[in-house]
Amino acid sequence: MKCLLTVFLPLVALGATAPADEQPPMTFPEEEEVKQEAAEAELRRVIRERGEKLVDLLRRVQDAASARQHAAAIRELLLWEPTQQQMELVDEELLAVEFLESFAHISRELERLARVKFYGEASLQDLMPYFEEEQKN
Repeated sequence: MKCLLTVFLPLVALGATAPADEQPPMTFPEEEEVKQEAAEAELRRVIRERGEKLVDLLRRVQDAASARQHAAAIRELLLWEPTQQQMELVDEELLAVEFLESFAHISRELERLARVKFYGEASLQDLMPYFEEEQKN
């Protein structure tokens, strides 16, 4: 043991090892898997909450006044997308399947409001060509 110390101590004294901030952090496959699962669970939670909030807001739109009142929040929720970084951490197909029920509620409410032309709320009517195109695909 004494021989090993005499070999390594001079190397350490000369700065043979990189400073701690330059060394890549050691990660283990299990840690990466846990991080990915946590990121996926968080994204699923966010999507679920946004979907529920969107359905609630769409259901509240019953006339021109409520359409105007909720238009900005509805637009924000309808147009939100996860970041590319978030999507790299998850399986998109699993997310889509998991939230199919939420998407069905959103679609039903959008169809209801489209029939009444969003009670004249132009900012919501402007979104319809986008969703009609999505439904064709």
